[in-house]
Amino acid sequence: MTNGIAPLMAPQDVSSGNVDQIREILFGADKRQIDLRFEELRRILEQHTDDLRNEVRKRMDTFELFFRKEVEALHAQVAEERADRSKAASDAQRDTRQTMDALEQRLDTGNRQLTAAQAALRSDLLGQCRQILDQITDLDQQWKRQLDQRFAEVGRQKTDRTALATMLNEMAARLDDGKQS
Repeated sequence: MTNGIAPLMAPQDVSSGNVDQIREILFGADKRQIDLRFEELRRILEQHTDDLRNEVRKRMDTFELFFRKEVEALHAQVAEERADRSKAASDAQRDTRQTMDALEQRLDTGNRQLTAAQAALRSDLLGQCRQILDQITDLDQQWKRQLDQRFAEVGRQKTDRTALATMLNEMAARLDDGKQS
């Protein structure tokens, strides 16, 4: 640094700096845009995942509330039926033994029917729960497919830009070799 003049950069430093500047000019905006797209896709995925989680939680809460109400109603119905049948059985016992036997048979039949109805209801509720879970699984798979397609599209765009950058680097190296010879 004599005489206040800055030393000249070596030719490799100049071309390397120029290539970096050219690369930034050509691909800087695209790289930033791709980064923004990835961030937006990540945000959308998180939002959809949260929405799906909330929807599942909401449906399960609704299902649980419905199931509890049905069970409570069945318990009340069973208690009411037992009370009624118990009274009828004591009245029949007073009348005759034959009437008592008939009422006992009716009680057994009613209990079997009630048990069958409870089993059918449980089976229906289980089927509905499975359908809901299948729908949720289908929705989840649809979201995953859509995200995979979007990621693949962005990956293809990025790969094409990488090939272009490699080609430009090779051209810059050849030009640099041509200047040095």
